Amino acid sequence: DDLPAGTGAPVAAASGAEPTGALFEGEGDDQADAGGGAVAVVAAEPYDGGGSGFSAGVLFAATLALALGVAVAVMGMLGFVPTQITSLAGEWTPAALAGGFAAAGLVFGVVGGVIGARG
Repeated sequence: DDLPAGTGAPVAAASGAEPTGALFEGEGDDQADAGGGAVAVVAAEPYDGGGSGFSAGVLFAATLALALGVAVAVMGMLGFVPTQITSLAGEWTPAALAGGFAAAGLVFGVVGGVIGARG
């Protein structure tokens, strides 16, 4: 009388009584006859190889830029900056370096998009 239809689990009474059974433990055979619910059919999403390749190329360039930035920051905090890094930066401003990395990301993205579109 206190069981909802098809659940197999008792409902707490209005007086505040707790349902029987431990938390996360099965109820035995009561759960077996609960029955299945409605099955939802979902169409698969189409695969966009070009977009996926472009995203992977941009991700690769962004990862390289981030790794170089973290390496330079850590070396700067430790007081050790190799001469290759200082000569690489030279007269370039941070905006020019960011633009260079953005251009590299675009190039890697286009190459990844072309390769991805073939697959």
